[in-house]
Amino acid sequence: MNKNAVTLDCSFTEDDIFLTPVEAMKILKIKRSTFYNYLHQGLIPSVKIGHQIRIRKENVLNLGSSSASLS
Repeated sequence: MNKNAVTLDCSFTEDDIFLTPVEAMKILKIKRSTFYNYLHQGLIPSVKIGHQIRIRKENVLNLGSSSASLS
């Protein structure tokens, strides 16, 4: 086994739907720079698969209803 291998969290279910950053930006109706600022601040939870970022659709839809505000 490769000592640099990463163990993946396999807690995903079939109901998990992942969005690309562009899809998430469209749902949130925010600019690219704002999206990536929020992403780096940890306000938008994401997973990285190789060089690609994916965001659970459920997390994006729940951002507006959470007690933490994006502004």
